[in-house]
Amino acid sequence: MPRQFSGKSGRAINGSSGANNNTRSFSSNITTGPFTPASISNLQLWLDPTDNATISGGGNTPPAELSTWLSKAPPATTLTASNNMPWGFETKNGYPVVDGTGNVLSGNVETGPFSTWTLFMVFNLKTLVDQMVLLGSAEADPVIKFIEDSGKFALRVELELLPKLTSSAFFSELTWYQICIYFNGSTCFLYINGNGDNGDSVGSLSLPADLVILGDANFNWPILDGYLGDAILYNRALTASEIGNVSDYLQSKWDL
Repeated sequence: MPRQFSGKSGRAINGSSGANNNTRSFSSNITTGPFTPASISNLQLWLDPTDNATISGGGNTPPAELSTWLSKAPPATTLTASNNMPWGFETKNGYPVVDGTGNVLSGNVETGPFSTWTLFMVFNLKTLVDQMVLLGSAEADPVIKFIEDSGKFALRVELELLPKLTSSAFFSELTWYQICIYFNGSTCFLYINGNGDNGDSVGSLSLPADLVILGDANFNWPILDGYLGDAILYNRALTASEIGNVSDYLQSKWDL
């Protein structure tokens, strides 16, 4: 179960350190116990870098280059890299990760747009700069990006350039994180590494079908400089129990 919001402002969040190079044997169905994100209904997107069969480009055995990435959720959306991305040259907990530095992943999730949604992402930031985008869209809204505050970096959800939700916690370079952001039709909540961080009433915050991961479609802001693990999207606001199950799965899988 995710922990309750602490209400502490400007706290540092502990994550795990940078990528390692002890590579496990790879499987097309790596799970941590019987539960997987597909165990929960309304899964719309699941990018899993440990599933070799979903990676195309320079071969599907890491290390290789990634040009397209197939979602494990129906209708099997394909995301395309703006340029080939290194995959499996770095690992976390023995599993291959994608190096997204200087590139973005874009694709159309056919079942969108989403009036309510829950997003999970696992990532490690090599460097942090102001306005660096974690997730955007072809429509430019909403956007999830990092904002500098007196030399520290918070995560912010914006709509039409207006802040809707900003993390209480600050993020650090070369540290692995798992985030969960969900919108239930009126309120947006943020969890970091399974812990409740912040929440606020935001009104409308629909997520469009044309998604761009690690940047925005028009390159208006800096592209994320870092590594990517799983990216998971549901087209509804999950319950606290469901959020806890997915969070525990990701924490265990990536040793966060």
